[in-house]
Amino acid sequence: MDDNDWRRFVQERKEEDLSALIAYEKLKDEETRRFIDNSFRDGTLKTAGTDIDKILPPVSRFVGR
Repeated sequence: MDDNDWRRFVQERKEEDLSALIAYEKLKDEETRRFIDNSFRDGTLKTAGTDIDKILPPVSRFVGR
């Protein structure tokens, strides 16, 4: 296995895992991909601010009342 094979494997696995996570958690696809790409680029996962809110599905504030 050369470097190109390894990079292709990693990219394919990343896509499979990310797609599964988006579907399972019902996240917004484009926003989640941007968030993950930015996190890898920056080397950190930002949990403060509104970035996380942008990827979450809409939630009713009146559920359970």
